[in-house]
Amino acid sequence: MRNVFLIVFLFICSKLTGHTVEPTAGVEENIIQIELESLYVVETSNVEEVYTWSIPSTLIRYGVFKSMEFQLLVPFYREKKLENDLLMSSRVLFDKLQLGFSLDIFKENGIIPETALMLRTLIPVYNTNTSQVGQLISLNCSNSISDKFLLNYNLGFVLERDASFSYYIGNLTYNLSERLHFFTEFFGDLYHPERSEHIFNLGGGINFGKSFTLDLSFAKGIDHDMFYYGGVLTYFFKV
Repeated sequence: MRNVFLIVFLFICSKLTGHTVEPTAGVEENIIQIELESLYVVETSNVEEVYTWSIPSTLIRYGVFKSMEFQLLVPFYREKKLENDLLMSSRVLFDKLQLGFSLDIFKENGIIPETALMLRTLIPVYNTNTSQVGQLISLNCSNSISDKFLLNYNLGFVLERDASFSYYIGNLTYNLSERLHFFTEFFGDLYHPERSEHIFNLGGGINFGKSFTLDLSFAKGIDHDMFYYGGVLTYFFKV
């Protein structure tokens, strides 16, 4: 259960969407994009209940070059744990600062997907004495099915001392208009065959002008008792 929030928290902020899937196309050169995300996650297991709320977290993307963007994720969240309905702990955490970049590798050409390589360093902030620096590596791909449908999919690895695992994400987005879009998504955690976790996600968003986007989503665990809902407010500007 400890991996669910980590995964969702790592990827919920995406380019102009509220998906966990990471986009292939980075922000344009000299563009700064700021994404404010608030996510409420509820997990239960036997007698334990865990409530986690990001309040909010901030992802900053900066287009360094035409095919490369710099990324900084500042995670800030509150966690509450209960056992048999008794409060065991309640804390506010500022943990796992993420610093990295995304580099475009291929443009879409027929069945060959548009592809980007994303690398991030996970820097512990809260538990600096017990945690070590980790790495996140993701191969992000996309195919345009039509003018309305876009298929995005990721294959990634999180490398840490106590929680190394891999994951995959598939996302189908439908653009109803220039302002409205909807998506469905499937996430799988490949942590361990007997403890793998899968999440089904539904959501949509609306563009307010050319610089603001609001996305809302709801997700439910398929093989474990977990759900989350939240939103992402995105704003970008040229520097």
